[in-house]
Amino acid sequence: MKKFLCYFALIALFAGCSESSNDDIQPTPTQPTPDTPTTCNDMSCAQGCCDGKCVDFRTDVDYCGRCETKCSPGQFCQDGQCSNSCKGDNARTCAGVCVNIANNELHCGGCNKACAPNMVCDGKQCKCADGYVDCDGDAANGCESFTTSCECTPGATQQCYPYAQGTAGKGICKYGKQTCTVYKNDGFDDIYWSECKGAVGPIFKAEDGQTLDLSLDNNCDGTIDADEDYDHDGYTRGQGDCCDSIESCNVKIDCPEDMSCKVNDTSAIHPGTSDYAGVDANCDGKIDPNAPTLTDAKFQSCSTGTHKLAQNAKVTADDAMKLAKAMDICEGLVSAELLLADGTPLPQSANENICGSNVAKISPSQQIAVLESLGNVVKPIDFNLKDVTNHNMAVLSSGQAAGIENTQHSQCVGTEVEAPAVFLAAHNGVLPMSTICGGERKDTRANDSVMLRLKLKAPQTARSFSFQFKFFSKEYPKFVCDDYNDFFLALVDSPTNKAIPADHNIAFDENKNPISVNNAFFTECDKSKCKKPKGCSDCSGGTSSLAGYFSAADAGATSWLKTSVPVSGGEEFTLDLIIFDAGQKESSGTTNSGYGHQRDSLVLLDAFAWGSETTIITTTPIVN
Repeated sequence: MKKFLCYFALIALFAGCSESSNDDIQPTPTQPTPDTPTTCNDMSCAQGCCDGKCVDFRTDVDYCGRCETKCSPGQFCQDGQCSNSCKGDNARTCAGVCVNIANNELHCGGCNKACAPNMVCDGKQCKCADGYVDCDGDAANGCESFTTSCECTPGATQQCYPYAQGTAGKGICKYGKQTCTVYKNDGFDDIYWSECKGAVGPIFKAEDGQTLDLSLDNNCDGTIDADEDYDHDGYTRGQGDCCDSIESCNVKIDCPEDMSCKVNDTSAIHPGTSDYAGVDANCDGKIDPNAPTLTDAKFQSCSTGTHKLAQNAKVTADDAMKLAKAMDICEGLVSAELLLADGTPLPQSANENICGSNVAKISPSQQIAVLESLGNVVKPIDFNLKDVTNHNMAVLSSGQAAGIENTQHSQCVGTEVEAPAVFLAAHNGVLPMSTICGGERKDTRANDSVMLRLKLKAPQTARSFSFQFKFFSKEYPKFVCDDYNDFFLALVDSPTNKAIPADHNIAFDENKNPISVNNAFFTECDKSKCKKPKGCSDCSGGTSSLAGYFSAADAGATSWLKTSVPVSGGEEFTLDLIIFDAGQKESSGTTNSGYGHQRDSLVLLDAFAWGSETTIITTTPIVN
């Protein structure tokens, strides 16, 4: 009985171990075990590494799901499980291997449809693996860059030029080339444009111990270097200018420890000039040990006493020089002359035909003066220096150059010329209406004008000049914002000074309005007397100075103003200081009524000085 029972048990056991049907699957893990390595012999494996080689746990019958699982002969490894058949919606037998065409990179969407490098099979479609980008849009060559974006397409080339815009293709300057390159970075690909190779940029000056071929356009500005005169000092680089611009400056500097030697203005450096402050300004390769240093500007006074001319006296160059000296121009004065506003000579007497018989008349000789005060009230500028006393000042007027002793300030000289052509040309051919007033005017004439023309040459150490002035007018308040607006202009003509504005006028307010009763600087007046709808000053400067000129009820003035202008050392230029009546011509029968020649204006000129510091063109009130 015991033997029977044992035999029956063996049969039952054998029956339990019989071959299963084709549909049976032996269960195995679907993922590699945690300790399964992902690299083999420095190779990266997508699924796992077994026995020193990369394997695919999803399909490899020798390593199905894990290194330790081997399928029986005749079985498939399908999605990491041993199976007696290859079945399922996405299952296919490819080259004897059961694959899932929905996620197999070698058979994506069908047998032998392999994905390109750095791609995975997702839903039967080859897509970039996480972090990779298909830079060129061509899935056939895979995904190139392990970045968030692509800078360029690998292998592409383009022109490059890492220097100043606008210089490429000029002179020695030329484009280079760069290539879109795949850079390996810790196993990933980064795609960037390579360094620009072969490009040539501007060269402004030679390296130490070398020379620059000036017959070439080395700085690529379109001009041969030898012909350049960037600083407009009249000397080209080919003529020996060793410092034509800051970039090309090869000037020799040997600065003592107790001095500050630097180049602020390259136009002051050229052959023929003089050295200064440890700088080889004349480009001869040597520095004059006795060269002057740049010092702060100091006022000088080179004139004393007064100067007036009689009625109908002839005005000469000597009179003009006296005015210049009274302005304290003690250095750099080449010549001086007195003219009408258009540059023609002053007549000797008044024009009766213009003025008429009912208007007070004076001659041009009375339009100028050197005074020690205006009406014993307005004095020359105080220099506030112990060793300098300012004795006098120059006066120009469209009437009589006098203070309170002139009881009219409404006299006619009878001259009529065009205002300076360069000034008119910059203002549409007419005298401009102040922005304070708005509107337009049509007149171009300068009536009863007088101009002090000064030809000057700046000292080598000068970087600026300045002068001071004070403008009075009897046009306030009656002709505020009217066509009868007298002008004071200060025009500079310099062939080398690029700072000078188009109309050449350097005396103006913050809105570029020239000096007149309609100027923002016209602040000394009685506001209660102005009844005009616009243009009335706030008269913040009071009326005290008017006691030296005329009644405060019928006149006004600016404060003392200072105009500053940049110059270059050695620069030659002309300064025209002009005052004139302006207004439309009106006649009564055959005799002119003299309108446009009355209600005169006057300007005091003083305290001219050369400065050692550069500046911009400004006119500012002087605060005493």
